[in-house]
Amino acid sequence: MLLHATSPLSDWSGEATITTRHPTSFFGMPVLLIEDKPVGPTQTDWADYEVLDATPAELEALRRGDYHFKRANA
Repeated sequence: MLLHATSPLSDWSGEATITTRHPTSFFGMPVLLIEDKPVGPTQTDWADYEVLDATPAELEALRRGDYHFKRANA
């Protein structure tokens, strides 16, 4: 998926993945990986990420992992 940070404190855009196959995933909870590093829901709230492109499955995994994102052009 493609994300963009809209916070004035961050100027990052790029690819991210959501997976349950990472050591920080407990009991099958999805974990967001940005540049191969796990990022928690609170961190994504601070960066105010916007989803530029994602599949329906990726959006559902974000929801299950308690990640809150804005949708671009929504």
